[in-house]
Amino acid sequence: MGTAEPGSPVGIVSKFLRRRAARAYVYKLGPWLRRSYGVSQTYTAGQIERGARDLRLDRRYIVFGYAVFLDAAAFESTIGKLREPTTLAAARTALREALDAPPVDPARETNPGDIGDWSVGDIGGHDTAHHAGHTGVHHSHGGGQDSGHGH
Repeated sequence: MGTAEPGSPVGIVSKFLRRRAARAYVYKLGPWLRRSYGVSQTYTAGQIERGARDLRLDRRYIVFGYAVFLDAAAFESTIGKLREPTTLAAARTALREALDAPPVDPARETNPGDIGDWSVGDIGGHDTAHHAGHTGVHHSHGGGQDSGHGH
């Protein structure tokens, strides 16, 4: 998703844009999907695409939304839509890297949105105590609202 040299101005901007897009796909799209379609372990590519459009998320990074909210079979069906075809594991790794999250053993990746030991709600120190006990990203925080997370 970028060919600039690390540390170059273009590389720094690219890393910033990837991180900003990754955070938006996690923290804005997730609550939007829950409000729009209800709590679910997965969503459809069409629902993710509509959310990205309605939220005006950077479509160059829609793979981050697919990586979190699609199951493996549905992810495979989106490969032709991606700017750079990739695997689900590679997309999840790119998402983790964009968010500066610790790596995970791919053998432990089981549920969409619950990438190994990593729950999206626990990324970047985002109020991990609040999310303690939650095993996935698709849990409602009551009333279908975003519970004042400021996103």
